[in-house]
Amino acid sequence: MPGGLIRWLCRCLCCWLVFQQGWALTPEQVVVLCNESSLLSQEAASTYLRERGIPRSQLVSLGGIPQGADISRSDFERVIVQPLLYQASIRGWRFPSGVPQDGKTPIYALVLMPDFPLRVRAEPGEKGGARMTTGASLDSELSLLGARYPKEGPLRNPYFKKAESITDAKVPVTIVCRIDGPDRKAILRMIQDPPEVEHHGLTGWTVVDQGGPYPQGDAWFAAIAKRATDAYQPLFHDTAPKTLPQDYPLMDNTAFYFGWYTQNPNGPFGAAASGGFRFAPGAVAYHLHSFSAVTIRDTRCWVGALLDRGAAVTVGNVAEPFLDGTIEPSVFYDRLLKGYPVGEAAMMALPCLSWQWVVLGDPLYRPRHNRDRRETNPYALWEGLCSEAQGSPQRLRKLIPKRTSSAHEAVMAEMYGSLCQELKNPEYAARFFEFAAGQYPRLKDKLRCLHRQAVALEAAGMKGEARQVRDLCSARASASAYAKAFPVEEQRPQSAPPSPADRKK
Repeated sequence: MPGGLIRWLCRCLCCWLVFQQGWALTPEQVVVLCNESSLLSQEAASTYLRERGIPRSQLVSLGGIPQGADISRSDFERVIVQPLLYQASIRGWRFPSGVPQDGKTPIYALVLMPDFPLRVRAEPGEKGGARMTTGASLDSELSLLGARYPKEGPLRNPYFKKAESITDAKVPVTIVCRIDGPDRKAILRMIQDPPEVEHHGLTGWTVVDQGGPYPQGDAWFAAIAKRATDAYQPLFHDTAPKTLPQDYPLMDNTAFYFGWYTQNPNGPFGAAASGGFRFAPGAVAYHLHSFSAVTIRDTRCWVGALLDRGAAVTVGNVAEPFLDGTIEPSVFYDRLLKGYPVGEAAMMALPCLSWQWVVLGDPLYRPRHNRDRRETNPYALWEGLCSEAQGSPQRLRKLIPKRTSSAHEAVMAEMYGSLCQELKNPEYAARFFEFAAGQYPRLKDKLRCLHRQAVALEAAGMKGEARQVRDLCSARASASAYAKAFPVEEQRPQSAPPSPADRKK
């Protein structure tokens, strides 16, 4: 049997199983929108329909879409809303707002393909101020498709922090996601990676870069780290006030990234980074910044940079949302770990509608629906061993050497060091990071573990030892692509001993 046919049958079976469970968004509930003037939009739409088994009868091709990132509200209504509602009326669809009233087939999600505007412009002459603007993302306005609502300022999302499928919640909210990116390659990868990853489930490191300017945001990121630990996810948790430095040798198998707060992509993600970092296929990546999605095609904005580095899913803002109007990343991460698809998880984590957000990715993608049980995958093995140990570090330490091959010694040691670090046992963490640094074959992994060892020693109050490890790390990195991440620290001048006259004083 041809490989393509086998993959198609597997996807059909997965869709049937999801439908049988009755609690997840299904392809039958999704409508795809493409821009008929864009060949890229048409190609992406056809690829998405094929990958997800969505019939072409659920594709709406819209004409007259203006070029550029902005669209007036009158044009938004004329070339997008009204044609879409007309197509719904003749095809028998019904949106959560109850429109059209005679629709028989429930539609819970819209997916926008490339080359749609990002923002609905504010009304001319408005005087409501930044929090009461009529300007909003096009996607967030579509989430209220068919409803009548005030256009000034954000509206409360009735699906916020729910823990049930959109079909069971029965809220008047349409899920809206967009598949777009910095180039054609990234766009097609956003479509093709998720169905492949779903076969076994997304595994790898959860990276949390916490240190930001506001306590509320830091609390969200700390909650992600705790949730990762409780769910036995390998965790890299950085709490330094600054974001990760340029060229930092982050793990290649980063499955989830949550960080803040810089305007332009930096660290391993910026255009100037020379370490060649790539996310794991199907990765979910998010950097909290007010203007992270003012453009999608430019990698100088966060959403473009993260997608360019291989992420399949991200969330951003097209204009200032204020902290309480951004997606709550701890809720998003929690719902993804619980097996919800991206579309539902994101909508559960968004406090506002008719506001500034845009969700980039496949709404049907369920990165954690299936649990990978292959012992050849060290991250899946780690999760299984942690579950077997029932969260006890002592039991886990005994299980690891019994069940782990020599090929996985280094990564297991680093994951165990990370766990010790989270459990406030920095001395143990330092020991395991040191061991991992000695076992990893690649310089980038050795450097990262040496740096983590120094951080752990510092936390344990062993400042002299931490300084020695930092110096070793800088020396080893000096002639590599990671030199800027580990600059040589200036030697502090030793104070001269007091003179006899000073002692008398």
